Amino acid sequence: MSGGETRETERVTDILRKYWYVCHEHSIELEYPGHPAQPLVTALTCSHTNDLHHGGRLYTHTVWGIQQLESDWRQYIKIDGEPTVELDFAGLSIRMLYAKIHRGFDGDPYTGVLNAIPRLDLDEKVVIRDFMKKLLQAILNSDEKAEAVGSGNLEIHEQCKKKDFKVVNVLRKHDISVSKLVDMFKELHSPISQYFYSRIGLELQYRDSRIALKVIHHFNQRRIPVLAVHDSFIIQSRYTDQLHSIMSKSYMSVMRIQYPCPIK
Repeated sequence: MSGGETRETERVTDILRKYWYVCHEHSIELEYPGHPAQPLVTALTCSHTNDLHHGGRLYTHTVWGIQQLESDWRQYIKIDGEPTVELDFAGLSIRMLYAKIHRGFDGDPYTGVLNAIPRLDLDEKVVIRDFMKKLLQAILNSDEKAEAVGSGNLEIHEQCKKKDFKVVNVLRKHDISVSKLVDMFKELHSPISQYFYSRIGLELQYRDSRIALKVIHHFNQRRIPVLAVHDSFIIQSRYTDQLHSIMSKSYMSVMRIQYPCPIK
């Protein structure tokens, strides 16, 4: 490991160690209605692939880790007995790719595809939008279209094994294949299509982790616990505006652009 890599490893370790101490100064619990309060595990680890510039996402790894909670459970997290809010970057991966060509992107990254499928009702649009989020990751982490399509079909197969037929039923009803969805998505985002099937996903994860570390470092310095769930953050509601501001600044700093990523 080079001297620069050693310093970077030490810097990340120091941020995550301080984050652990800050979190342990506070009560962080899941207060799910009808159940006793459950203390949550907040410790984060950083996992890279090949080198320090690929991967690097932050993870919790235990049953009661904050990232192991179902997304609709996270609204019941309390910090020192106070309600929390979760802020999420909207369409982060797509907007990172537009940032690479020094462009912003307005609107929802998936709406164009959904609107191009005739007669999709609102519930069906939710189903396909959620599936396309997973399909996008396959597109960005594959070498070729066939690999991305195969990953999408495998996801549907795994859902069906769990008796979840929502995606396959919508696709069959509207005579849409996974391959067609991929083509529609590539056409919608033709300005950044050179990054599709390029295995750029690990580079985006690295940038994602740099943003998260900046947000965590800011609140470490103020001894305020902020819980990272990849591209979203949970904090006491009274700090909502401060979190929104720091997320925007961190995104623009890491991506070196003046186009903020929408936060919801």
